[in-house]
Amino acid sequence: MIVLSILLLNFLLLGSVYLLWPSHPYLLAIVSIGILILMLSALHREHRRRQQTFKALKEGLLNLLDNNFSISLDEHKPKKENEIVSIFNQVADKLRYERQHIYQRELMLDKVVNQSNILTILVNNEGTVVFANYAAQRFFSLNQAFIGQNWLVALKDKSPDFYQSLPHQGSAICSFVDNQHYTQSWHLSGSPLQLHGAQHQLYLLKPITEELSRQELDTWKKAIKVISHELNNSIAPISSLCHSGKLLAEQQHSANLDRVFSGISRRIHHLSEFVKGYGELARIGQPQLEAVQLNSLLEDVQTLYNFAFTAHVNIREIQADKAQMEQVLINLIKNAIEASPPDMPVLVSLQQYKHSVQVCIDDNGSGIPEHILHQVMLPYYTTKPQGTGVGLAICRNIIDSHKGRLILKNRQNGGLRAMIELPS
Repeated sequence: MIVLSILLLNFLLLGSVYLLWPSHPYLLAIVSIGILILMLSALHREHRRRQQTFKALKEGLLNLLDNNFSISLDEHKPKKENEIVSIFNQVADKLRYERQHIYQRELMLDKVVNQSNILTILVNNEGTVVFANYAAQRFFSLNQAFIGQNWLVALKDKSPDFYQSLPHQGSAICSFVDNQHYTQSWHLSGSPLQLHGAQHQLYLLKPITEELSRQELDTWKKAIKVISHELNNSIAPISSLCHSGKLLAEQQHSANLDRVFSGISRRIHHLSEFVKGYGELARIGQPQLEAVQLNSLLEDVQTLYNFAFTAHVNIREIQADKAQMEQVLINLIKNAIEASPPDMPVLVSLQQYKHSVQVCIDDNGSGIPEHILHQVMLPYYTTKPQGTGVGLAICRNIIDSHKGRLILKNRQNGGLRAMIELPS
C-alpha cells in the first residue's frame, strides 16, 4: 500500500514538472530520480524502525516466557509504535507486580505452614508424598527423606493406629502411645485438592493432647471450686456445733460424748485440709515469667532435701515463674525421696538441648504399674495411702502453663523417672 502511494505521488510530481518545463526533459528525469531516492530512503528507514520494534517486542515476549519480568522497552518511537511499546511495558509491569505479590504470599504461606505444629502432608494420585512441612518431616523421622515416600506405607510404619483411623475424607480422632510410653491424641483429617490439573489429597494431623489436658484440668478446677464452696459452707457450722458439743460433754463429765465429739473434730479437720489442698489446684494462676537459672534453683532446693545433682556445664536461662517452678521441683523430689530406700539417694540431672532444657528426677523405688502410669497425674488419683492426688496434678498444670511437658516413665533398672521438658 505504501509502495503504491509513493509511485502515485511520484507520477503526480513528474506530471507537474513536465507541464512547467516541457522543453527540459533531463530536468524532469533528475527531479524524478531524486524524489524517488528520497522516498525509497524514507521507506527504508520506516521499514528498519518497524523491524527493530518487532525484534524488541519478540525479545521482550521471550523474556516474559522465561519468567523474566524485569524487561522494559524504549518508548522513544513514532506515535503508533510507541503506543504498542507502551502497552507492552504496562503488561510487563503488571506481570512483575503480580509475580512479586504471589512470591510474597508464597513466602508467608511457607513460613506459616512450616512454623505450625500441625502435620501437613500432600499426596499425589499415586500415593506419593509430594509435600510435607517441617513438623511432618520431624514426626516421620525415617532413615531417608519423607518426601517421595509412599504415604500409606510410611503411615503404617509410624503407627498402625494412625493407619486404621486416618480418613481419606472427613476427620477422626486417634490416640497412640509414643516412644516414651506417653499417650498422644491427634485430630486427623483428609480432603481432596486439585493442584496443577491433577488430583491430590491433603492430610492434616493436629496434636490435641495438650488441649484435651487443658480442658480436662479446667473442668476439674470448676468442679473443685463448686465442691469446695459447698463443703466449706457446711464444715464451718458443723465444726462450731462440734466444739459446742464437746464443751457440753466436758461440763457433764461424759467421757463417751467427749470421745465422739473429738472424733468428729478430727474428721472435720481432715476434711478441711483435704478441701484446702484441692483448692490450691483451682487457685494456680498464670505464670509470672522471669529469667530463671534452673541449676541455681536446684541448688537452692538441695538445701532442703538430700539428693545427688549433676548438670550440664552450659545451661541457659529459661523464662519461667520461679516460685511455681520451685514448687514443682520440691514436689517431685519429695515424692522421689519418699519412694526410694533410705540408703539410695535420688539422682537429679539437668541437660541442655538445642531448643529445650530437661530435668530428670530418678528414684530407686518400685515404680508405678504400667496400666495406671497415665492416670497418676489426674486430680483425686493417688497410689499413696495418705495421698490426696493433688500434687502431680498441680505439677502438670504448672508445667503445661510453661509450654512444657511432664512425663513419668518406669526405668529399665527399676524406679521411676519424672522428666520435665521446658523450652529454652
